[in-house]
Amino acid sequence: MNAAQAEQPQSIWRSRFLWATIFLLVVDVALLVANPFGKVDPGKLPSPHSWEWWRTQSYLAAPKAPDVVLLGSSLVMIPTPMLDADYLNKPFDCVHHDHSIYMQDRLADLLGPKNLSCINFGLPGGMISDDYMVARYLLNNERKPKVVVLGITLRDFVEHHVQYPATSHPYRYFSQFMDVADIVDIAMPQAWQRADYLWGRNFVLWGKRLQMQAIADEAGKAAIAPLQSERVAVNPVTDAERNKTLAAKLKAIAEEGEFMMEPHKLTLFEDNTNEYRSRFRGDKSELFNAESKFLARLLKLLRDRNIEVLVANMPLMPANMAVMPPGMYDKYMAITKKLVAENNCKFLDLNDPTKFVLSDFRDTAHMNGNGGKKFIDSVDMAILQDPALRSALTRGQQQTSLAGRDSTIH
Repeated sequence: MNAAQAEQPQSIWRSRFLWATIFLLVVDVALLVANPFGKVDPGKLPSPHSWEWWRTQSYLAAPKAPDVVLLGSSLVMIPTPMLDADYLNKPFDCVHHDHSIYMQDRLADLLGPKNLSCINFGLPGGMISDDYMVARYLLNNERKPKVVVLGITLRDFVEHHVQYPATSHPYRYFSQFMDVADIVDIAMPQAWQRADYLWGRNFVLWGKRLQMQAIADEAGKAAIAPLQSERVAVNPVTDAERNKTLAAKLKAIAEEGEFMMEPHKLTLFEDNTNEYRSRFRGDKSELFNAESKFLARLLKLLRDRNIEVLVANMPLMPANMAVMPPGMYDKYMAITKKLVAENNCKFLDLNDPTKFVLSDFRDTAHMNGNGGKKFIDSVDMAILQDPALRSALTRGQQQTSLAGRDSTIH
């Protein structure tokens, strides 16, 4: 075989590759112009059953916007349902229990209006950037609450296991539904971190692959529906089967029955200082700066949407404070107070070891039901005593005179 004959197969493959590339580019441009993915139901996109997935499905299915939304990490998420289990004296599944019943009842008692709705949108391991993504996507228009309570601490700004904001589960989940071009430089500070995003933004076939999966799934169901009619008549499909989406086929992060909350359950205190020593290790100044920018954007976003905001500095045990990088907590407090003041929000400092004691914690950072009650009671009183927060929840309803009312929650 001479050189010309050997070159011929390679030339054919180069030609085929060129035509395939041209074909894909033409298809990509056509999809970009037609935008068939714009109306894809977010609930049909493939996603593991993460906490943000469960909470989003519930939030979107609610008949009306909540009055109060609690945002934050597991420091908010865990004690709130632990309190409800004790308060209601019954067990429940945390993936479905997304309200703070205790908070709803106590606010109604203090402020007068009934049928208040208080949503607990705390996310395990949540960062400030995750709170921002929740607020940006969900807390808007007919779904926006009257008040947001943001419970935060230093760990929401620095976490050894979070390389940069865009790597978190909530960020990746919510960024499917929004154009995040304006925050890419903050969420992905380094150029190499933006490679996948830029590739997906410029090539629809890559960037909208989840939407294509959802459309294909729906088309497949429609195509085989006539063939299934006889089977359904004999073996009716259950509601659980009917409501399954592609998400149900993927590996779950939080499934039903995995996080049950039992009332008045005694748990031994766990010394998790080694865990937090690991969480705080390394130089995380770049992540801290990025999360600080997200806090500024979050507070401005909420205030621009006319949502009243209460920022609560969450209580911690001294042992947890002791493993923090030197000077970082003071830096966190300074920038938080500065941004709270600039955005005309309210600030509640709950990190007081004389008020939140050992019996209020299940470990060095997370409160139990006792601590949860102190936390919610403190937030309720802050709302009661602040005219703007109180007015936001009572506006348009019959005002109840507060004269003579005991301001102490028993």
